[in-house]
Amino acid sequence: MSEASHVQEPESNARALSINEVEEDEGNREFLSKDQLHYRSARTKELDSMLGDLHCDTLDLEMVVMRKLQASVLQRSDSLYKVMSLCAELDCLIALAQASLDHGYCCPTLTSNHRLALIESRCDYTLHFMPDTMDNSDLHLLDRVIQELSPNVLITSAKQEQSLLEFIEKLELNPEYKPEIVMFPNANFGLEISRQRLLSAHIPSLSPTITESEKIPYLSSCIPLDSVLMMRSIGGLLKCLERRRVGLDMEDSSMGVPILQFLAYTLKDVVYIDKDTYSALQIFKSELHPSVFKLQLGEKEGLSLYGVLNCCRSKFGSLLLRQWFHRPTRDLNILKKRQEVIRFFTSPRNFADLNTLQSSLRNIKNILTLLHKMSLANPKVVVWQSLYKTVYNALCIRDTIRSMPQSIQLFSEISQNFTDDLFYIATYISKVVDFEGSVAENRFTVRPNVDPVIDESEWFSIDFFSSDATITSSLNHSTGDSLVLVDEFGKGTNTVDGLALLTASLNNWMRRGPQCPHLLMSTCFHSLIQLGLISDSPLLDLLTLETAIEGEELVFLYQVKNGICQSSCAANIATLAGIPDDLVKRGVEVSELYRTGRTIRKMNSPSSDEQYSRCVEVVEKFLSIDLDDPELDPDSYLKDEVLPTLEEPPSLLTFSARTFCSNSIVFYERKRKHVWNDMRVRSFGQVAGCVSHAYE
Repeated sequence: MSEASHVQEPESNARALSINEVEEDEGNREFLSKDQLHYRSARTKELDSMLGDLHCDTLDLEMVVMRKLQASVLQRSDSLYKVMSLCAELDCLIALAQASLDHGYCCPTLTSNHRLALIESRCDYTLHFMPDTMDNSDLHLLDRVIQELSPNVLITSAKQEQSLLEFIEKLELNPEYKPEIVMFPNANFGLEISRQRLLSAHIPSLSPTITESEKIPYLSSCIPLDSVLMMRSIGGLLKCLERRRVGLDMEDSSMGVPILQFLAYTLKDVVYIDKDTYSALQIFKSELHPSVFKLQLGEKEGLSLYGVLNCCRSKFGSLLLRQWFHRPTRDLNILKKRQEVIRFFTSPRNFADLNTLQSSLRNIKNILTLLHKMSLANPKVVVWQSLYKTVYNALCIRDTIRSMPQSIQLFSEISQNFTDDLFYIATYISKVVDFEGSVAENRFTVRPNVDPVIDESEWFSIDFFSSDATITSSLNHSTGDSLVLVDEFGKGTNTVDGLALLTASLNNWMRRGPQCPHLLMSTCFHSLIQLGLISDSPLLDLLTLETAIEGEELVFLYQVKNGICQSSCAANIATLAGIPDDLVKRGVEVSELYRTGRTIRKMNSPSSDEQYSRCVEVVEKFLSIDLDDPELDPDSYLKDEVLPTLEEPPSLLTFSARTFCSNSIVFYERKRKHVWNDMRVRSFGQVAGCVSHAYE
């Protein structure tokens, strides 16, 4: 238990040092907080050695639980990726259906006639380029390009995102296709140096005397020079070609890489739309944000076709819809798949389901970002909240979709791919994470009854510190007209510290004289008087409850009298609680040996395995008897069979087994048979739980 306080108190074990005092206490410093350096005194360190740092221990235990939860979530990341992909597609199609309803758009009829076809034309020294195009996190576009072209060499920068590195690793593991991977330093892909390489290239169709400035208008008419990523890629390609040119010794060394023509490359079944067409049709239109406070955030979508149709409820849904507009497909199967979903949701009878799905899609967060944060050392509370909300709403989407026609391909894919992993993650998080406590503490906290060690540590810490806080408030704010009630002072502390706090508190109050509050305090620290730690005072009355002992039985008279309690009467109370006499006697014996400092010797007793076997045998025999047998005398059975077997030596096992049999027989005499048969099993698990491991 570490102590560090900014409040200067005379009796405090810890104090704060200014930065100027660092050198004087260099050996004792522990941690720095703002402009204060904290250290622990010898007494505080002694408390740490006895009790440990309860708060830190609790944090460590909760961290272990969080690590297990993190690992369980990350193991099921594939299921979460599918959720994001399918939810994005569903969000886009519902958005298009919503826009169709809002603006009265009709669904076009698809035919296979008059389809546009891409005729490939390749020759040596032809530069094929693709303008900057958005790709998703799975690099689906890059994968399609490689599948269509099957290039022999792939050129990339050594500094790349993790997704591209993983993509390249998968390519290298493919036994059927192994292209050469060339990695250049990132500097070789600089924008200016790439532009310079393109201007220095040898273009036979141009005059040899043309200057670089005169080349720019021609190149602008051939390729979009404002596509930054495309220009960087061209720069890396030309760098590679310069190094690998064959017959360079027979050419003019000042001549650049020859380029005969420029051709735009378009994926199969994808419509190529140039920048001018996008602008003329007003498919996209970017505008500066009108709010002066959001100018630094960049641009917003203006009045455009994309802006009208974008009714998506999630950000990644909007991103996918933008990708569809950048790469319009000509694949009839894909178009039919999309149209059957839009047609379903534009039907008036399905409006309720449309609204339900839109509400759930609004709460689906970016799973890629969440999983990345989840892989970090200590995810924030908001990450756990967002993940739980995402998974919960994904389950709502699955349940809604499963009530819809599974002949629609997207609905079938969602029903199949939204697996029970989602239910497992949602259940696991809800049972483990205490969201209310996490928000209050601004850290990951665990629900009660998840880990008994955490519960015990937290309750001990809460009990100790809440008691300290209560006493502190009473000491600071009580007056002569106050009534202060303190029950069980010292609970949760060890004897030395609790006794010291009690003595200091009482002395503080009594020194106030007439301003001493009306105080009624109960405590188990009898040594307060026995050791003379507090002096006599007219303000102090010592009271106790009167008891009497008749034979060996303790009798409570429930009367207050002057004086102090001479004994805790623990043995008598144990007997009243029903603990066997032999156990009570042994407890008194051990207590006396401990009090006088003599050696406590172990009793000769059978092993725990032998005791366990004996108890199991008795309980099994008891469960097998027929209590409806008229010849059976329950009292005789208990006296002749149960008690002798479990008589010596006493233990918690034998006491539990004997109590179980006795209580069950008494219960049987009062209840009917069918009630008994039900209660016998439950009573066995509750009363004799320590014997019932074989039956649970």
